[in-house]
Amino acid sequence: KNGGNFDVDADDRPVAGPEPVTRPPYIVAADVKGAFDSIPLAALERVASELVGAGEYSVSRLARVVGGAAVGVRTKTRRIAAPVAKPGANTTRAAPLDEIETEDETARGRRKGSKRIERKIGGGVIDLANPIAVHKDQVLELLREHLRRNVVRSGGVYLLQTTGIPQGSVLSTLLCAVFYAHLEQTHGLRGKSPSDCTGEKVLCRWTDDLLHVSFDRDPAE
Repeated sequence: KNGGNFDVDADDRPVAGPEPVTRPPYIVAADVKGAFDSIPLAALERVASELVGAGEYSVSRLARVVGGAAVGVRTKTRRIAAPVAKPGANTTRAAPLDEIETEDETARGRRKGSKRIERKIGGGVIDLANPIAVHKDQVLELLREHLRRNVVRSGGVYLLQTTGIPQGSVLSTLLCAVFYAHLEQTHGLRGKSPSDCTGEKVLCRWTDDLLHVSFDRDPAE
C-alpha cells in the first residue's frame, strides 16, 4: 500500500483470454444412409485393387502371449503381410515404399510390427517363422471373391448380392472406409489433399458417420 493506493504486481494482473468468437461456426453431423448396402461393387473393386501395390507379399504369423502363472496364459495368433520387391528391381526411381522394399526390409517390417503389437496390448509377441509368399493375383482374386460371390438367404431362397457389401464380414468396415475416403479425395471434400484441413473448415469421418465444421455456410451446405 502506497499513499492509499495499492501497487499491483505484474504477475498478478489478469491474463488475457482468447478473443471472443465473432463468426458462429456451421456444424453438420450426418451419416450415410445405406452406406454398406449402396456401394457399387465394380467401383469398390477398382479402388481397393489400387491399394495392392506390390507384386508379392510375405505373410508371417505372430503369436501374442499374455497372462502368467496366477491367471493363466492366453495365446492368440494373427498374420501380418509385408510387401516384397523382386530381386534386382530398379529402386533409383521415385516409387512408393511398397515397391522398393527388399527381403531384409521385409524382415525388419515384421519385427517392427511385432513390437507395435507388444506395445499396444502388452505381453509378448513370438514370430512363428516360416512366412508364406502370396502373389498379387491371389490377393486380387480373394478380394474379387469376397465382393462378387456373397450369397444371402431370404425367405428360403438363396440370392447372389450384386450391390453393396456384407456388413458381417471382417473386411466390410475397412472396405467401406476405403471407398468413402476415395470419394472425399476425388470430389474435393477435404480440399486439395487429405491433410488440407485449414482453420476455416474441417471434415472428420468414422466409416459412415460424418462431422463437418466450417465458418462459411457454402461448404456446410
